[in-house]
Amino acid sequence: HVVLTVPITRPLPGLEGPYEPEYAVEVASLTRDVVFEGQEDSDVGAHFIVFHTNWVPQIIVGAQFNNMGQRGVLGRYPIHFHMSGSTPSGTNSRVSKNVITNSNQRCVFIHNTNGVQVIDNVAYNTRGHCYATETGNERYNRFENNLGARTRLLGAWNGQSDSLNFQTKHIAATYWVRSMKNEFVGNVAAGSEGCGWWLEMSDKKSDQLYLEPVSSFRDNVAHSNKEQGLTT
Repeated sequence: HVVLTVPITRPLPGLEGPYEPEYAVEVASLTRDVVFEGQEDSDVGAHFIVFHTNWVPQIIVGAQFNNMGQRGVLGRYPIHFHMSGSTPSGTNSRVSKNVITNSNQRCVFIHNTNGVQVIDNVAYNTRGHCYATETGNERYNRFENNLGARTRLLGAWNGQSDSLNFQTKHIAATYWVRSMKNEFVGNVAAGSEGCGWWLEMSDKKSDQLYLEPVSSFRDNVAHSNKEQGLTT
């Protein structure tokens, strides 16, 4: 966690050059002007839920969610779409340009909801699975250009696979994928205490949402994670 007090004048390394592309890193702002914040020094933070809003598009853009989520309490996360079905044709719910910091449990969870665009969000220093489709019944959601950094173990029991000692192991995934009938494009998982991507699906032979002209799962990155970059 680096805080800059003066601008950087030297060109930064990047994949396109000109300096040391092998040392390129993700740089993201961890603040927003609009802040939703739970009580400090507590595992029982606030939570934000979109609840049963079938056919009503929701827009959550440009806010910070700090000390949100209630550790070990299922359904209590910083941003949670809960059984909200689908939106009218030609419309989408959108979760974009938000930052989630110091979450006690999870980040952006899509539960039995379709067609949500989760784009350009940042999550840092969070516990448990971070970005996710929760049950495998979610369809046509798009996760694009999101960053998850320093995903930590949950350290509590919520009954799902990021729980402490779940089936004798304890793991957290920055991206927890239950169905490939969604799009995942250009996302980054960096520095997880668990794994970067976990494709935890009962039907591991299920086709992706689309393969032509390009794959619906593409240009995603996992690095510097304690466990696997991607596991199934």
